[in-house]
Amino acid sequence: MRLSPLVIIVSLFIMGAVDLHAQNEGGIPYEVVMHLPIEMGSGATWSPDGSQLAVIVWPTIQIWDMETRELLVTIPDALINSVKWSPDGNMLAGVQSGGNIAEARDTILIWDAATGEVIQEMSPPHAETGREVVLVRVDGLSWQPNGDRIATGSEIYSDRILVSDSVLVWDLQQDDNPQTLIEGYPQASGEDYVHVRELDWSQNGRWLLGSGYDRPNERLVLRLWDAETGETISTFYPVVNPMWGPNDEQFAGLTIVDDGYLTMQDARYLFSVWDTETGELISSFKAQKNYMAFTSWNLESNFIAGANWQGYLMLWNVETGTRYTFPELETLAVSGIEWRPNSNQLAIADLDLGVTILEFNFSSLNR
Repeated sequence: MRLSPLVIIVSLFIMGAVDLHAQNEGGIPYEVVMHLPIEMGSGATWSPDGSQLAVIVWPTIQIWDMETRELLVTIPDALINSVKWSPDGNMLAGVQSGGNIAEARDTILIWDAATGEVIQEMSPPHAETGREVVLVRVDGLSWQPNGDRIATGSEIYSDRILVSDSVLVWDLQQDDNPQTLIEGYPQASGEDYVHVRELDWSQNGRWLLGSGYDRPNERLVLRLWDAETGETISTFYPVVNPMWGPNDEQFAGLTIVDDGYLTMQDARYLFSVWDTETGELISSFKAQKNYMAFTSWNLESNFIAGANWQGYLMLWNVETGTRYTFPELETLAVSGIEWRPNSNQLAIADLDLGVTILEFNFSSLNR
């Protein structure tokens, strides 16, 4: 059954119906099970089977065997800020920045994970507009679960004027002819549309979560789209950091609850969890202490991890809303976090210290 579009404005008045004061139970026992002394590691992501870890060490990508702690492959001159494994673990995809910020022409690159060789390059096409295209920006890359397609946000600028803005779906067998799944500017001129910054494809392939800026209103927004038709199913303001929960039955985002904030750092935040089918708000937990720039949902234990650049790490039990803090880790200069698949191990990338793997003892909470 197709759902009608649902718009939910997240505010303190709506949030008053749910638990905003989750009990803080302190920390959870953990141990450091591994440390990779990598300088300037600016992000780390696990392979789907958890056997390898891709670490961004600008401008390269390093791929590590996590059983032997051996560096397997170094991809030179990748020039990317984030990287995504293909569902089968055989490939990596990322967006390579091209040129200076005023004349950048981003390119989507796909590498062979075993060799580090580039096996595919893709760049968003643009229609003839009578203007010279000087900037092509790509954001929010996400793999379809079967690995055949990739979704990206695409923006084309000329003379600092937005020429086109859309969500593209790339068939890897037809890389020069992507499908425009969600029309942005100028097709949606006069209507709300999303200037996409993050994308996350559901595990069942049915939906896309996207967050970014809602134009022309300039509001941060999270939207749920039908991945086949591009139809908007649900809209939530103002929300960032989209995440899918277990079995795609729920999804979460980081909700800004201060309308009068001056910067992202000054605002207050909640983790909000919604039901996918109905769009109903299930629960919210206080994020507190600044913007949680990095978030990850452990689909096995149903805990969400959040961290900011200052190393403030928190875990939330999604079912109870209980919050756990780790003040001893606040010396970290965090640049990314991610749960290991089918595990209670969390990879924390640190610009100064490298990558640390923590294993949490969640079973101790049931004693």
